Amino acid sequence: MLMRNPTGRRSRRLGVVSALASVCLLLGAVPAVAIDADVGSLPASRYPIAVPYVDVAHARILDGARRVSVAGLQGTVTHLWKVDGGYVLGRKTPRGNRSQARTGVYDLVYVTSDGTRRVITSYWRGPTPGPEDAGYIALEIGRPAMVVARSGTQIVFSTQAWSQYIETRVYSLATGTTTARRTFGRAPLLLGFADGPDGQDGQVLVSNGKAGVRWWNLQSNTLTTVLDSPDEFEDVSAEAADLTAGQYAVRASDDYGVQGIPPATTPDWAVSQDPAAQVCNNAECGWLVGPWSPDDTKTMSTGGVSDNGLDTAKHVVHRASDGHPLLNVGMRSSVASVWETNATLLFVKHGSTRALYQVVRCTLAGHCATVGPARATGTPYVLVTRRNS
Repeated sequence: MLMRNPTGRRSRRLGVVSALASVCLLLGAVPAVAIDADVGSLPASRYPIAVPYVDVAHARILDGARRVSVAGLQGTVTHLWKVDGGYVLGRKTPRGNRSQARTGVYDLVYVTSDGTRRVITSYWRGPTPGPEDAGYIALEIGRPAMVVARSGTQIVFSTQAWSQYIETRVYSLATGTTTARRTFGRAPLLLGFADGPDGQDGQVLVSNGKAGVRWWNLQSNTLTTVLDSPDEFEDVSAEAADLTAGQYAVRASDDYGVQGIPPATTPDWAVSQDPAAQVCNNAECGWLVGPWSPDDTKTMSTGGVSDNGLDTAKHVVHRASDGHPLLNVGMRSSVASVWETNATLLFVKHGSTRALYQVVRCTLAGHCATVGPARATGTPYVLVTRRNS
């Protein structure tokens, strides 16, 4: 297991000058595409979505040839994960008082492949909400609210009450029980979950402000430092990770880049922090990395999005080994993105109005097309969140 505190990797400058200069020079040579709010000029794709997704209009999960009904499920589905034996849905529920209407009350629901449902928790510390009239969740790059374990049999998430963090739990989907719990100083970012081959014990990679990045060892309920702050005046944290790639996105006071998770020492490349092209999310601003491609050879950085997710987003696909840019997409009003295959990405974006949503597919060659119909007052599809452990 990866549990070592890296000597001399606490707050490096990540090769900012040379790496960033290389990225800037190369961006002009890669395929580039600009998509504004009017997607009517794009061709319609002939291909169905190749990843699991929730078809909101027909209240069902589509996963290849499988169809699983979620008809009658109250509230609004905001997230989908594929797990062992079925799926986990993140849901914004109609519960709560008037003061909670803006932030929302979220829960998690396990849906088996035959459609059986079970509420996992009624107090999920879910995502940052988007605009009240958007019917969707604000851009959440690098801010995972739940993580599926490598085995697919366990999940880890945090709970809250009245918007206050309570604890972080590990939950067994097979038994329907909480198998581990811990209260951190504040709600941690959940970066990855490496459990054993039998779906037991394991470690959760967490990032928690000045506490740095640590492995939470479930069997002993102890913490092992992976990356810490060099002094009391500087925070070092990880904002996204992919355990199968063995990489995470590390932010220091004035650095941001992709590094190998210790004991790995590669890769180590910088991500642009141009203040004119930032993502603001959960009061944090700057370019954000993630997600990684299914084969772990590529990742994406996103910037240029306002705090309501309605301005032009700049998505840059990078080679994960060295940051070399492969595709530059400027997409106005994009609110979500996911890798469909190793060569195609899916974006959910606003159409000509805030209340109109459209799914767009782009290839690494820069060819984009609409997928399915546009839909008013909410996204037509909730796309699966890829397992990153």
